[in-house]
Amino acid sequence: MTIYIEPFGVEPNPDNVASLNPVHEELERAMRWADMLIAEATLEHQLNGVIDTTRVVPTIQSKGRRTRCLAWFSDPKEGHPYGWESREGEILQEMAFCAEDLNRSGPEIVATVLHEKVHKWCRALEIKDCSSSGWHNKTFKKHAEYLGLDVQKPKDAYGFGYTSPSQGLSIRIEKEFEPDIAKLMFHRTVRPAGSRVATERKWVCSDTCATVYTRARYKPFGGRCHVCGQIYTEI
Repeated sequence: MTIYIEPFGVEPNPDNVASLNPVHEELERAMRWADMLIAEATLEHQLNGVIDTTRVVPTIQSKGRRTRCLAWFSDPKEGHPYGWESREGEILQEMAFCAEDLNRSGPEIVATVLHEKVHKWCRALEIKDCSSSGWHNKTFKKHAEYLGLDVQKPKDAYGFGYTSPSQGLSIRIEKEFEPDIAKLMFHRTVRPAGSRVATERKWVCSDTCATVYTRARYKPFGGRCHVCGQIYTEI
């Protein structure tokens, strides 16, 4: 066993780690709250009950090029690209939340959790709610509305995938779930890459000759044109 002994006279470093554990805890709490809403909706609308024993791993990831994406659900058993596996061989689903969008309001973030929980719910019921191209169908719409989400009419290839918390759901989230914004204190920022400095250089000798272009920024060029006899100058 290694024992660390602090050097005499050295002040301990301050805690300089910004932990995402509180963010994960709040997302996990919202996921469990969503299970309660699903159980309520199953009874209220007399739906087929299902015991969902497949575990899901909540993660925080960059959205990358998924410009319209706030989160995604993936089940490797369904042929989806992402998933997790335990050391014992257990196959787990993935529910990823986009790091760049964690600065939204509590009801909006919880509504995103509910959206992804609808996918997991439908997967457990073995009903198709979304195509491989990302089109959210009427089955998704119906189950999303069971949980209190407002669903927009299709406007592109995302189908019924644009959801938001209804007024009633927002009130319920605030009063019952009580989002802890103090835990949702971080979101990822992405700054656009700087534009490249032009490396092309232009040279002229006279009005009668064509402009010469060179790409090597520091490679010497110049001298006298062998056609007109004039000296090249950079413009």
